[in-house]
Amino acid sequence: MGTLCESTCRPRPEGPELKSRSTDTRRLNVGSFKEVRAALADSRKRLIRRGGFTPKYTQEELLQLASQGLDSDRFIVRLVESHHVDGYKQPGGAMKGTLGRPDAASGDVRYWSTTLDQVEPSDTCPRLIAQQLGVAYKPDATYKLAVIDKDIAKEKADAETFIPTFENLSSYIESKLPNKPENPDHIRQVMTPEYQAEYRKLIEGMGNAEWRNEDARAVYLFGKGLEADQVQVFEARMKIQIRTGANQYFLGNGLTKQLSPSDDKEVYGALETFTIERNPQTFFDMTNGGRGGPSAYVDLIDLNPLEFGI
Repeated sequence: MGTLCESTCRPRPEGPELKSRSTDTRRLNVGSFKEVRAALADSRKRLIRRGGFTPKYTQEELLQLASQGLDSDRFIVRLVESHHVDGYKQPGGAMKGTLGRPDAASGDVRYWSTTLDQVEPSDTCPRLIAQQLGVAYKPDATYKLAVIDKDIAKEKADAETFIPTFENLSSYIESKLPNKPENPDHIRQVMTPEYQAEYRKLIEGMGNAEWRNEDARAVYLFGKGLEADQVQVFEARMKIQIRTGANQYFLGNGLTKQLSPSDDKEVYGALETFTIERNPQTFFDMTNGGRGGPSAYVDLIDLNPLEFGI
């Protein structure tokens, strides 16, 4: 028997016959972690009742939300494999992990996520959440949903969160990213839809040797017909991927590309957020040692695939 989580995150139907309504009426407005958990529990009941996932927003509405910023969103969320909570080579229960891998040079943590409002329809089903976010789901892994109060994170972790459009990410790279590409013209050139399409084709043709070795990469790129200056531009884009995580699937419109095993069509999954923590905290500190309470600004919620017959 399959799982409800295996239902395709199909886009919400669109068309002139559908009555337009404000997205404000569908936004999730909660003010505490207790209310967050209650909302997700209600979403699970709704999933069971409907027999699968129903998108909250149309594709057009997702684009609209991406243009509005994050002022209406108090909580962002991050899908976390459970073993990352304790940290690398740490004993169980240590909770020494962080929300992303600290940068070796600056110590900053940078991570991609979305808002609580966006994942609410997926309740606490890790497969659906992963599909919405455009990340690979590991059936044998266990997951938690880190719900983050971004306003408190700004104070305690010196966190900055924004919607990573081409324009917004380019601005961050040029003004704030440590060890960025040296030529600002290269940054502006590669942060466009046109170059992103070219970059994806080149990246997907690379082998392990090209990933590891710059000389092998140059040979590959010259073989693809690139000139020396074009290779430099490619290296700038690849450095941006390494430094920020903006890979070949980055759309640049503030949305994720949904991963669906049954549909090759480009379908938007969720609003995308990008966070930089300049004073990253451990999960122990963020959750008050897992006890919650007024000093906690992150809540870790166990995620369970939703089976038929529940």
